[in-house]
Amino acid sequence: MSKDHKPRKQHVESARARWTLLLAILNGKIKRNEQTSVEAAVQTQQAFADFSLDEKGIGQLSLNSLKVSAEVAVVPGGWRQLNRLREECRTLLSEVDVKPNKPLSRADKAEKKINELQLRRNEADRGQAITLRAYQDLLNALRKLSSESPAAYENLRKHEAIYDIRALYPVVDSFTTLPSAFKDLSGDTKQKTVSGKAKGKGDGKGVP
Repeated sequence: MSKDHKPRKQHVESARARWTLLLAILNGKIKRNEQTSVEAAVQTQQAFADFSLDEKGIGQLSLNSLKVSAEVAVVPGGWRQLNRLREECRTLLSEVDVKPNKPLSRADKAEKKINELQLRRNEADRGQAITLRAYQDLLNALRKLSSESPAAYENLRKHEAIYDIRALYPVVDSFTTLPSAFKDLSGDTKQKTVSGKAKGKGDGKGVP
């Protein structure tokens, strides 16, 4: 087919779609996983002509039809410009392929492992915080109910003495990392114990 022959409209549109796709790849607008089908197509002129991608409006053409259609579709530059973009994409995609196969250095492996462990730790801390919050809410509800029952109040006091909320949190000597609600709960328990002893001594019922 000579260059003087007027190409079909669909052939021109297919050549223009190739041009648009190559520009998108070179400008980084196409994701890597979407470039896989293009990688083989840009290796040779014939493979580029045989290439088809319906969702992009690219249909298979003979090499001569592609060259003639490109003269109309790609302005300025025609087929020469389209072929140059094909070669640039071939170089770009071959460089990208080398990077994932590069082995990680020892430092990179260590950093990756640390990040994974930190993520697991964060998830564990989040779960622990939710559990402690639920436990606090339950204790608060029981305190309100126990005010109407001396027996329930005594059982709750025994429970709090055995299962100190501080023992549920991995900080023993300092409460600086505890949520404020947990600090208040610990402080309330301590205050009740101290005031209870003081009251017992004041009544002459305390143990010396």
